[in-house]
This record gives sequence, structure tokens and C-alpha cells, in this order.
Amino acid sequence: MARFSVDHEGVTSARLVLAADPRTLRTSADALATAVSAGQRAVGVEAEDLARALSRFGLVHAWAVDALASASAALAGELEVAAADARDTELAVATALGGLSIPRVS
Repeated sequence: MARFSVDHEGVTSARLVLAADPRTLRTSADALATAVSAGQRAVGVEAEDLARALSRFGLVHAWAVDALASASAALAGELEVAAADARDTELAVATALGGLSIPRVS
């Protein structure tokens, strides 16, 4: 009979790694927005098309990086829920089996 179990340590370590990602990604999005803003100021009104392209680039990419941060945060939260549910399930099964009177097979 095959036995399956949840790798709690692996899930927990993956969640811990992911926990820092949203903050890092949001910091990157802020840095990107700052860099685009500085680029727009440097371009000035002389190159209106370039300024507009920079604005579009900054808006799209900062939004995309922020969306990645949100997805990473959600995944970390889901991993924590999955690990907790698995632990609860294992405890409930162990408790239920412990209450049964099953004779030992030698």
C-alpha cells in the first residue's frame, strides 16, 4: 500500500521564500516608476513622443510588476493554508484511527 504525505517542511520553506518576494517586487515597481519619471523629466517637452512612450512603458511595467507581487503574496498565503489543512487532516485521521480497536498483526 502506498503512503502519501504532505512535505510540511518543503511547503513551509517555499512559503517563507515567497513571503519576501512581494515586498521586493513592489520595491522594484517603485524604482521603475521613479526611473521612468526621471526619464520623462530629462526628455522634457522637446520629445513629446518619447515622453509619451516612457509614460506608457512605466505604467504598463510598474502595473505588471505590482500584479506579480500580488500573485506571489496570494501563492504564499495559499501554501500556508494548504499546509495547515494538511496538518489538520493528518491529526484528525490519526485521532480517528487511534480510537479504533484494531488488533495487531504480527
